[in-house]
Amino acid sequence: MRAFKKSKTAAKFTIELVDHLGITRRFTGLSDKRQTEQMGRRIEALVGCRSTNTQPDRELSTWLEGAPPKLKTRLAKVGIISGDRVSAARPLKDLLSDFVNSLEARELTPKYVKETKFMVQRVFDRCGFSFWGEIKANKGPGSKAGNTFVELLK
Repeated sequence: MRAFKKSKTAAKFTIELVDHLGITRRFTGLSDKRQTEQMGRRIEALVGCRSTNTQPDRELSTWLEGAPPKLKTRLAKVGIISGDRVSAARPLKDLLSDFVNSLEARELTPKYVKETKFMVQRVFDRCGFSFWGEIKANKGPGSKAGNTFVELLK
């Protein structure tokens, strides 16, 4: 991996690295060289995970959730991460809106759509979920230990 400026007047550095397919890829970095190199190392770590078919560790996953949407889209486009990770980084309120639109497109009754949206939103609110990655099988980030979805909704 290397970080460089394409020209002396370029505002941002460029990251160049070899992906899991052996193809040299370039990604737009940041204006600070050290931060760009750190970003490059993280992308390399994602390439390593893709090559070995393993999941990124917690730190790398957290970084990826907060990475710029354009970078995540590009990583998914070249196959370094799955497209699901790009969707998972969108706020749940946006995903819920898309879901409601899909229900409306299926010409379901307005009452059904409204009630479904209300129930899903209530789960998100009561469990303290904002992003898909926060959802766990039995409890939310703001819940007390042992509380399940059903208990929180009572």
